[in-house]
Amino acid sequence: MSTDLETGYSPHMDIRAFLNGLLCWIGLHDYEVIEATFGFGDSGSVEKDQCRRCGKVRTRQVPPR
Repeated sequence: MSTDLETGYSPHMDIRAFLNGLLCWIGLHDYEVIEATFGFGDSGSVEKDQCRRCGKVRTRQVPPR
């Protein structure tokens, strides 16, 4: 498969974007931590995560160790 040098278009880019969207659609996100608040005692910590592919943000409580 070739790449159009003027536009940078490659058929592989479309397949990759489709597969990334499909993975997020079925719930397999690629989260990265964007904010973490550390707590002491029974409260534990809170993390704010964002999917690198679709941008979905989730907040979750991390149990204390």
